[in-house]
Amino acid sequence: MSIIGSLEDLSLADIIQVIAGSQKTGVLFVNSDEGRSSIVFKNGYVVSASKPDLANRLGQLMLKRGEISESALEMCLKEQTQTSLPLGEILLKHSMVTPDNLRAYMKQQVVETVNEIVNLGEGSFSFQTDTQLPADLVLFDPQHILMDVAYLQDTRRSTIRSVAEEPFSPSTLIGEIGDDQRPAFAARPDKSTDVRCVQLLRELAEELARPRDSTEVSLLVLRLASELVDRSLFFVLSGDAFVACGGFGFPLRPSPDRQIPSQIRVPLSDSSIFKSVSETRQAYRGVLLDGEWGKLLISKIADRLPNEIVVLPIISQDQVIAVLYGDNGDSQQRIHSTDLLEVLLSQAGMALENKVLRERLIKLTEPFH
Repeated sequence: MSIIGSLEDLSLADIIQVIAGSQKTGVLFVNSDEGRSSIVFKNGYVVSASKPDLANRLGQLMLKRGEISESALEMCLKEQTQTSLPLGEILLKHSMVTPDNLRAYMKQQVVETVNEIVNLGEGSFSFQTDTQLPADLVLFDPQHILMDVAYLQDTRRSTIRSVAEEPFSPSTLIGEIGDDQRPAFAARPDKSTDVRCVQLLRELAEELARPRDSTEVSLLVLRLASELVDRSLFFVLSGDAFVACGGFGFPLRPSPDRQIPSQIRVPLSDSSIFKSVSETRQAYRGVLLDGEWGKLLISKIADRLPNEIVVLPIISQDQVIAVLYGDNGDSQQRIHSTDLLEVLLSQAGMALENKVLRERLIKLTEPFH
């Protein structure tokens, strides 16, 4: 089965989310003036990404970080040509990198390559599902990839604006070296760092002032949420139910006893914390309630129940059009203040006042065909 279309009609971020939510295995090919790029998926996870002008990015990243010498890289690339083995597998075989560091570099490679691909505004795409992939692949959560891409783009735009608007000074340079230039695979800062979150909020709010599409709105919200909670789901009101259309922290791999997060539909006719938040338009913070749309729901999609959750409304034209669920199910630590997140959600609601964006947001809940 194949799906084809034009980049002018649908953004690549939308396409990636649809493929991820549908647990598809295959290759997304993107044709543009720059050549043919590709993103490989397995069961909805991103496996790899490539672009004609970004060949051998993994080796170049390691060379830039001093992890490998030029001669050693040339030797590995020669062996890759002779054996057709992945470069990462060759590096591991020769003990030139640890498994953890290799995964970190591979993720950075994927994030930077996907960032280049999603910026292609003109061209066509095709998704081929009749693709056989090896079993031993490194899988990356596409929601995390898209959030890192959004953050990367925010940071670069912010840096460009700073260079254009501010005169050069040593203090300006020192200020730019640090969090903004940390590698994509570095550990995220402590969630109690208010300064970091305030800076991120400022950057994301600027992007919400001129959103390109509704997918970008949800991704920007999830980007800030990832600094404050372990897991999150973004629900959109579609008809008489809240439907999950994005998130992070929850496993996407299908299994007999697990419900796929993107397939969750919470009807407004049933009692739930989502219904309560929708009716009162007030945020909820506390324990996960019992019932089909509380503990039972989360137990179907995750192995560990949280001891604290937040459910926050997104209001547009005096109506709740979406809610953001977050919890501390991984760490079990107290959730940091969500004040900054609520400010961003208020901005998101105003961004979605545009009728066209609201309609596109609802379309995110439509099933993949």
